Amino acid sequence: MRFHYGKVAPDEKFVATGNVSYEKGSKTLAELIKEELMLHGARDENVLIGEGVGIFSESRTVPRQIKDRWPDTEVMEVVSSDWYFWPAKPLWKKFGKEQGLRVEITPVKYTGGLRTELMYAAYASIVRTSLLCGLSSFVEKKLTVMQSTRKEGFTMDGCR
Repeated sequence: MRFHYGKVAPDEKFVATGNVSYEKGSKTLAELIKEELMLHGARDENVLIGEGVGIFSESRTVPRQIKDRWPDTEVMEVVSSDWYFWPAKPLWKKFGKEQGLRVEITPVKYTGGLRTELMYAAYASIVRTSLLCGLSSFVEKKLTVMQSTRKEGFTMDGCR
């Protein structure tokens, strides 16, 4: 079952992304998503907060973590900002499939400002073009290095 702000079965597995706070020390989008999922019936141990410094590292690492944590899982549901999925959806699908997982996407609306949405629209065109042209490894390395400072605080309009 996909989560759409309704009741969820307690055994469903979720990934909440957005593990970077807008301001240092404040709650992250991922923490807020996890709280919301738990209010609707998800168990704490069944909501994994994604780790990574960008969509490549997160979408590559988390499916492995899912298989390590829940080896029998066949479906994982990723919950994050709608704009995050513009570039991230094909990566989650690709890396999830490599781990034998079917990835379901649940976008959360109204989590970013105009600057964030414009940046992620451009980011989506770069990521999707790199996948089509076979340059995703190169783009992944460059973007991961560029995004490594995000753990110090997100400077776009995200999570406002």
